[in-house]
Amino acid sequence: MLESSRRYYLYDKPVDMRKVFWGQGEIVMSHMEADVKNGDGYVFINKRGNLL
Repeated sequence: MLESSRRYYLYDKPVDMRKVFWGQGEIVMSHMEADVKNGDGYVFINKRGNLL
């Protein structure tokens, strides 16, 4: 559920969804230069562009 008190960021490049949390966390830290433990939400798009 989305919360209005939380910030959300969209990573606009396709991501292999099989990476799950560890792989996506690495994207947040290295490509988005953000802290995965700060309480913000991160949204990823699959390679086909039909899933978030």
